[in-house]
Amino acid sequence: MDDNTVIVTIIVDEAWTNPGSVLDLFLESFRLGQGTKSLLNYLLIVTVGSKAFQRCKSVHPHCYQLTRLGSRNKLLLDMLKLGYNFVFTEADVMWFRTPLPEIHPLKQITIPCDLASAESKRERNRPGRGLFSVRSSDISIQLFRYWMVLGVLDHTFQVESLCENIKDQQEYIKMLEVQISYLDTTYFGGFCKEAKRDMNKVYTLQANCCDDVENKVYDLRLVLEGWRNFTAQTSNFSSGLVPSERAPTKCIV
Repeated sequence: MDDNTVIVTIIVDEAWTNPGSVLDLFLESFRLGQGTKSLLNYLLIVTVGSKAFQRCKSVHPHCYQLTRLGSRNKLLLDMLKLGYNFVFTEADVMWFRTPLPEIHPLKQITIPCDLASAESKRERNRPGRGLFSVRSSDISIQLFRYWMVLGVLDHTFQVESLCENIKDQQEYIKMLEVQISYLDTTYFGGFCKEAKRDMNKVYTLQANCCDDVENKVYDLRLVLEGWRNFTAQTSNFSSGLVPSERAPTKCIV
């Protein structure tokens, strides 16, 4: 983008790139969302494995193949060192509205976290919501180098774990003078949390708490169907709420 921001997702599970699977639904959400279609021009999809890479190239112009799984850590750090800001998103996050206006223009990290909530401490309801933003600076580069040493950004990395590390490493974060902006998880939601969601306000929704790919895809399709109905016939959802029985139905906590 004009401010050197790139949206990036890293897909490790090759099954997510199969036709009709998570990748296709992810891209479809950008096409259906409000103010999100043009963001596809700035979306970099990173895959692991040649089959996933070829499939990515068949549906999106900006794809990159990692030769080794562990090099994903270096990729994010290299982007910062090259002066790129990035918005990292999991591919099972549906984008209904552009979150870019909510990203703090000066702070190094913007992330949906609810660190103070007792609910966020439950093992299967951790505070991340599949998305975070990092601005390139000497401070953010130093922080990511530290996280690499700790293995925070290893192949098991999830945005939830990043929230937890921010909470656990407050002393080091304060020493580096890292500035963090926390987004309200009400508007950057996940299957782990809300049974009903105000679709007049939701920006993104992640199919977390759902490891099975078939279940994830089934419920994400319901989510997109609900969004289509909401935008096409708002009068049918006078309260702005998607009925709780629609999704999740298979990704049950």
